[in-house]
Amino acid sequence: MRSTSVPGTPGVPGAETFHAVWIDDLPVYLCGVLGAVSFWSTALAEITAVLILAAAAARALISLRAGVPPEFCRTRPSRIAFLLLAVYAPATVVSVLLAQSPFLRNPSILWHPLLLPALMCAAVRPSTLRRAGVIFIAGGAASSVVTLAVNFGWSSAAGPFTFTGLTTYADLLVLAGTAGLSLPGALPPVPFRSWPLAASALVLPAIAWTGERAPVVALAGVGTVRAAGGGRRLFVAWLCIVAACVAIIPRVFTEKMDWLMSGRQIDRYVVWEEGLRLAPAAPLFGYGPGSFARVLPLDAWGKFMQRPPASWHNDLLETWLDSGPLAAVALGGLLVAGAVQALRGLSASARGRRRSAAGEAGLLFMILALFGAVGSVVTTSVLGMAFWVLLGLTLAPPA
Repeated sequence: MRSTSVPGTPGVPGAETFHAVWIDDLPVYLCGVLGAVSFWSTALAEITAVLILAAAAARALISLRAGVPPEFCRTRPSRIAFLLLAVYAPATVVSVLLAQSPFLRNPSILWHPLLLPALMCAAVRPSTLRRAGVIFIAGGAASSVVTLAVNFGWSSAAGPFTFTGLTTYADLLVLAGTAGLSLPGALPPVPFRSWPLAASALVLPAIAWTGERAPVVALAGVGTVRAAGGGRRLFVAWLCIVAACVAIIPRVFTEKMDWLMSGRQIDRYVVWEEGLRLAPAAPLFGYGPGSFARVLPLDAWGKFMQRPPASWHNDLLETWLDSGPLAAVALGGLLVAGAVQALRGLSASARGRRRSAAGEAGLLFMILALFGAVGSVVTTSVLGMAFWVLLGLTLAPPA
């Protein structure tokens, strides 16, 4: 049991340790619940995020009453992240207030960044993070079973069944599948320790059934690398799973890959080209949320070969045009800070040292950040929460 300076109930033996452990660990456990319910309901995910903020606020108040400063004031990466957030969050609020259009598609983007300092205040233990990961993986595996059962015999014209948006669902499954491949080696020798691997075996076919190009390639690639480091049997088993997914993959996925491999123009290229052309003239606080539909030149809409996109399909570009250069630079700094801390944690694990929470959460954060390079993550509801949660867990000081 770790030592802590958060007080318990005076005069009650063991109360200090018991209260401190639960106050420290509750926000992390709620992160696992947030990941699990995100597969099923956006509303439940939003409620869980509010509970994370409430639990973190309760811990901060108790710490301040005991004269203990917030945890994020003790490490350089967390202090840098806090300063960058102090630029990003106000710039986002100002961009909303000054927006040419009062329409705000996702109002929660105004408070989701609060999840970052809330979790940087938590002293994250690797064991607690792994238990939270088990909850997250279980939610992904359960939704995969339902998706596969409902979509059995799905044709490309019918479309898959999901509880959230298709891209969001597929991206979440990539995170759950990666966690399932990473977790078994970190679990104690208990019965059914390898069940997360079985969960990953369910997740990959579910992603394949969605027909989403990037998530399928991402989990197949990351999973192959992780499985290769887990021994010959795991590697062979994973390759068999990949081969089975190739056999059942829907026609819509092959059509998307044919489009890409044939060298034909992808609509994202049109969006990025127009966005980069508009970026130098963007106001200090951007054009406001949802700028894509309002400032994209009319002649660009006729260049799309498929269904017109709904966003700029890049987090930094979208932040630059929506909230302005200040917010975009701050977000870029946060991405760099999270990636550096994640790489440090992963490097320490690779050298045989003790596994760190930064490395375990950081791997998922970097995957989500890569999705944000070709899509919208920070400005969406469920993926935005996942972004700030994983960044907070990556930058949180070790317990």
